[in-house]
Amino acid sequence: MVEDDLHAMRQNKGESLRDYVTMVKHQQFNECCNTIPKITDASIIRVFKSGVRDRNMIQELATKKITTAMKLFEIVERYARVNEAI
Repeated sequence: MVEDDLHAMRQNKGESLRDYVTMVKHQQFNECCNTIPKITDASIIRVFKSGVRDRNMIQELATKKITTAMKLFEIVERYARVNEAI
């Protein structure tokens, strides 16, 4: 597994942000990150941003200074919860 494999993970057309986040954070993404030596938070953030299709989420991420994967997933999960409540 190499970092380029992470770039194949994209939010599918019609897939909810919550489903994408669950897939990325808890399944495939974690597996990939755990098998790629020395992957950086910056790489994880970049890969996630390039894979998400939700325009509002993209804008939300663009307005935040995100320096850790933990912070990224906090923001994304909060956004997904609010988005589902609407």
